[in-house]
Amino acid sequence: DTNMASVVAVVVCVCVGISTQVAGEQQGNVVRRENLGSFFNVRDFGAVGDGVHDDTAAFVAAAMEASNTSGTVYIPPVTIGQGYVLTGTISLSAGVKLLGENAGTPAVPHCYAPPGDLSTTGGSRIFARMATARSPLFSITQGCSVRGLYIFYDTMPFPTDNEFNNKSSKYYYPSPQEAVQKFINDHVPEIGPTFYIENGVRVFIEDVIGAAFKDFIYYARNGHGQGAIRNVQGWGYGRFVTVEEAEDVLSFDNIRFIINAAPYCLGSISPQTCAHQHNVERCRGNFTIIPAIVASSNQNVGIWLGRADGYRLTGSFFFGVNTAIRLGYSSDNSWTQLINPVTGEPAETLTPANGPWGSVSQVMVDQAQLGVHFVWPNPLTNRFVDFQLHPSFWNPIMPESIAFANASKGTGVLHNVGREAAVFFESSHTVVNNKNLIPTTMFSNFVVASFNDTSNFGMAGSTIGQSNGRAFIFAGDGGIIDVTGFAMNNERNGKTNLWAAGNDSFVSMRISNPILNYAFSD
Repeated sequence: DTNMASVVAVVVCVCVGISTQVAGEQQGNVVRRENLGSFFNVRDFGAVGDGVHDDTAAFVAAAMEASNTSGTVYIPPVTIGQGYVLTGTISLSAGVKLLGENAGTPAVPHCYAPPGDLSTTGGSRIFARMATARSPLFSITQGCSVRGLYIFYDTMPFPTDNEFNNKSSKYYYPSPQEAVQKFINDHVPEIGPTFYIENGVRVFIEDVIGAAFKDFIYYARNGHGQGAIRNVQGWGYGRFVTVEEAEDVLSFDNIRFIINAAPYCLGSISPQTCAHQHNVERCRGNFTIIPAIVASSNQNVGIWLGRADGYRLTGSFFFGVNTAIRLGYSSDNSWTQLINPVTGEPAETLTPANGPWGSVSQVMVDQAQLGVHFVWPNPLTNRFVDFQLHPSFWNPIMPESIAFANASKGTGVLHNVGREAAVFFESSHTVVNNKNLIPTTMFSNFVVASFNDTSNFGMAGSTIGQSNGRAFIFAGDGGIIDVTGFAMNNERNGKTNLWAAGNDSFVSMRISNPILNYAFSD
């Protein structure tokens, strides 16, 4: 039959083609697979993924090949508990895609160092062990995308309380206060960001998890925008997402950033409880000092937008961080100065009226020292809808923990107002720095509740009543603030801890439909 012969011929040709693709050509330890188009598997370039072998050269080679066609670098899943070891920077040229397979989140026994028990997950995991200070793990430019990776800085320190208190330990400090002041400088290395983005128009990062990083995503200057970060989760010592400059709209969806400890690893637990619930060998000890250290660091920021000409943040969650959202930067103090993690240099000074503007919706901040930190103004509006904030930390040993030695306006005791607030306007946020235009901020369905969680966060735990903080603090000009639908819970003197401002601060604030639980003293 002529038709049947044609079908057989086609099948034979297809099978031969597939056989040629899979067989490829053996060159030493590297398998070159022909006719795969623009898809480059790092294992074909020598990557092993066993958690021991240095796979940096294989990743670099795959990225270089992909640059010729704006192709895809594929990172296949590893054996459960293992990962690809990277010690240097992988640079992605314009249009190159980095594609892995989601690893999922490891199981987290009580008192187990982050990110949890790696033996419970596989996926495309990377162990980042950078050999050079300030070097980024991935250097990215315009048109690139990243999806489906689990990146763990597995050599970063994470001491237990016992290690901090044991005089023979390298992490010993005479007091928790001294540990808070010195640990990060003494023991956390100056590693570069996980993703360093330059000239990053239309960059997309999705379905990525990071653990124990110093900086995770950093947009440097020059032409960013029209990109998005989605479904990204992290535990880290420093900043999660930082944008030095974006000249067009950026979108952030489903961002989750928590204290540098996996869930259920915070606080104190008895050895009996740990032995009962989990293998006792996995129960390293209690963790209250390290969460206090990270929560007290003003460089521990969920999302920091320097210049952002339009942004939207939605459906996101921040837990146990120092500052959830920081808008703008200035050289005024250590809280507000933005340092490039690769160059080590301060970011270029913002021009007047060039701070970020945009919208935040459906966001929860569960325990922070500052919820929203306004540093530099913009004449356009910042809008917050369905927003819940829990100011819960204060660092009394740091001089800058006092917002005002003597505030002149507001509610409550106006002496030594603590720098703990749901919303904080920095002294650089002024009408003068906004070309004499009055900044405007709008809140709708806004909830503030304050907690003292010393069982998990040690000495950092504090309500705004205990620190003499406020729901709103104006060290600079708040401008016009409209709050529609406001609830304040858990403070025995809700009216007392509502707001404070300096003598020169300009603010016109209207709160509609307030609910102040425990508004009056006993």
